[in-house]
Amino acid sequence: MRNMVPEFHTKKNQDKTKMVLRLLVLLYLLYLTKKIIEAEVKGNSSLPLWVTVLVSIVFVVASAAFGIYIWREYKHSSSKVIQKDKESVSDKPEDTQEH
Repeated sequence: MRNMVPEFHTKKNQDKTKMVLRLLVLLYLLYLTKKIIEAEVKGNSSLPLWVTVLVSIVFVVASAAFGIYIWREYKHSSSKVIQKDKESVSDKPEDTQEH
């Protein structure tokens, strides 16, 4: 089990890093959506209103789908690491002491 501890923590840290980077992409999508809408409201947009609405809807739906993907992927990878750790512990025989 001691051999699995560093591997477990490394994998878990990698999973967290992936999740944080994906969350940054998600936040950037939402930021772009906000800026597109702000430009339209202020009258600075060169896009027609219907394009702004369509692009905003697409970005929001993509952000929601990506958020769901991030959460499921993180949970799946975490459960996989925990399952692998449990299997490695159950495969090892108990140490018996001889007297």
